[in-house]
Amino acid sequence: MHTIPANGRTRFHCKHAHFVRISILAVVLFSLSIALPVSAQSLFWEVKSDTATVYLLGSVHYAKPDMYPLDTVVEDSFEKSSILVLELDPQSVDQAVVLQQVMSKGMYQGDKTIKDELSGEVYEMLEEYLESSGLPMAGFMKMKPALLSITLSTLKLVELGYSPEQGIDMYFAQKASGKKSILELESAQEQMDLLFNLPDADLYLKYTLMDNSKTAGQIESIMETWKSGDADKMNALVIEETLQEYPELGTLLDEILFKRNRKMAKKIREYLSDDKTCFVVVGAAHLVGDQGLAKLMEEAGYKVRKF
Repeated sequence: MHTIPANGRTRFHCKHAHFVRISILAVVLFSLSIALPVSAQSLFWEVKSDTATVYLLGSVHYAKPDMYPLDTVVEDSFEKSSILVLELDPQSVDQAVVLQQVMSKGMYQGDKTIKDELSGEVYEMLEEYLESSGLPMAGFMKMKPALLSITLSTLKLVELGYSPEQGIDMYFAQKASGKKSILELESAQEQMDLLFNLPDADLYLKYTLMDNSKTAGQIESIMETWKSGDADKMNALVIEETLQEYPELGTLLDEILFKRNRKMAKKIREYLSDDKTCFVVVGAAHLVGDQGLAKLMEEAGYKVRKF
């Protein structure tokens, strides 16, 4: 955990500013708090129409260098594809513009602070979480719940050694640069509009705090599910068990996951109406379960094969 010495206020604010900048990439690669690191094998499907092939790779936006190279079937399928499709191309983002918008929409102005917006329960959870993490409350008081959620998730993953610069999205964006066409399923503006207009930001922060309270051992246990490529178990861990324990999260997950799945599926159907081979990289939570992209493609009548 991070510790802040009594005379380290200036040092913390320097580090804090750095993590806010890192979190901007997390915002525009909208990862929710299901932003778990990946394993070499991941979750991978092939979807075929009469004229085209779309590969679907389950991804998250933080990883470690030692996860590469990815499984051979993933790398070979990427090489066979003429188009890379990402949720958002991290290399196309004007980070200065995004930073300005995030700071404008994600920070309180005047005297208002996070305490004025949160319920007593969630504010107490936040205090306890920051204290246990060795982070001073003062450094986060001006952040609105959505930005605070993203920042805390980023801090947690960075603490465990994961980096957005090593994420699968960035990895394939760099490999495709100058060699393949790159398309996007969403725009940075769409993702920011969604993030900062959530129906219950208080609940989103509560979910983030609960999720971030997992121990490193628990996160590594989830990693084993990635290594096995078990989509059903991943769905159970990141969606079903969460909804069973906290059914009030249903509306939130519908906004940040299931509605987006349906919009993404529409674009993927357009790719399948062409004659190209596309390699689609999306967050793993978008692929699994009855409302995941793999199931939606199957229900639409396409041939779907899991590797």
